[in-house]
Amino acid sequence: MVTALNQFVKSTSEHEHFLATRLQVAEHVPDGELNQFKGVERLPHGFAGASWAVHRFAEAIGADVIHAHSSLAGVMVRVGNRNRWSRRLIYSPHCFAFERRDISRIVRGGVYLAELVLSLNTEVIAACSHRERELAGRMWSRGGTVYIPNSVDGANEDGDAPAAPRFVGLGDVVSVAMLGRISPQKDPTFYVNVVDGLKKVAPRVNAQWIGGGLAELGALMEAASVTVSGWLPAGEAKKALQHVDVYVHTAAWEGFPMAILEAQAAGLLIVARDIPALSGTCPDWLGVEPDDVVERITALLVSPAAQALNRTEWSVALQENAPDVQRTRLLDLYARGQRRKFWDRRAIRSAAQVTTSTEVGAATGRWRSEEID
Repeated sequence: MVTALNQFVKSTSEHEHFLATRLQVAEHVPDGELNQFKGVERLPHGFAGASWAVHRFAEAIGADVIHAHSSLAGVMVRVGNRNRWSRRLIYSPHCFAFERRDISRIVRGGVYLAELVLSLNTEVIAACSHRERELAGRMWSRGGTVYIPNSVDGANEDGDAPAAPRFVGLGDVVSVAMLGRISPQKDPTFYVNVVDGLKKVAPRVNAQWIGGGLAELGALMEAASVTVSGWLPAGEAKKALQHVDVYVHTAAWEGFPMAILEAQAAGLLIVARDIPALSGTCPDWLGVEPDDVVERITALLVSPAAQALNRTEWSVALQENAPDVQRTRLLDLYARGQRRKFWDRRAIRSAAQVTTSTEVGAATGRWRSEEID
């Protein structure tokens, strides 16, 4: 989530961004990300108090947009604020909570109904994948849905994988990794099963998990000889990926995984669990069960041609997940209200002169987006 939010702000740096957050130090190692924000408000732990704090903060800074990131933030924002002409509520679920598989169907159904009701108090749902946009299209948001692809710096800048990648074979030391929070969503048990299966065909496997989270799940992995890095600053996590051969993504549900974009930007081989969020990406490199994932990794480790194909197919599949694409769509999203004169009643010179957020800012004299994590 922090990585995704950080890139959103970078993509629209000409605007004023404020952050209201409940992120805890124990869940994240700062790497200077908060320096991008003009102001940061720490929210209280209680839901009602946090929701009211978001409202007060938005009023204090005169926010034009409140952009809620995550399902929980979406509830906080839309319960405590009203979508109106002067302050639009934009919602990016980064995976709807009703996609979770660690709660019962009855609870998921209740969450889905809550999302439907809250969507009535939403200007636009900004989805991070085609799958998420399909789900968002069933909601009742005033301005419909848009697809804002996740991106990372360096991904697909040249459209090709890094030059002269190293071939790694079954007889070599094979470094595999998963990047993310240690939680049921990322499914460490699935990852351990993949590692165990891979060691049967490639005995010199060096497995690691880059990230931190639930201690009991971390202990499970360490018992299976998986090295757990704990929380790292974003820059250190990227450096850790540089020493990996095969990136294995095992999450059970996602909006769209930033970690796969990080791995592709680093030029890694990628094999992932087949989940709806990755539908339409690289079916040849997705596996439903741990054994399926192991089979695909094994196919890579016996063929230089397969490794080249893997990198090429992921590069093509992720072409839309580029910073320039994200920037264009975000600027268009944030400019919609200006074109309809939602936020400022002063005249805008012409639609042609409002094609970038810089021009909109010059015409209106204000532009603030409050991000809620």
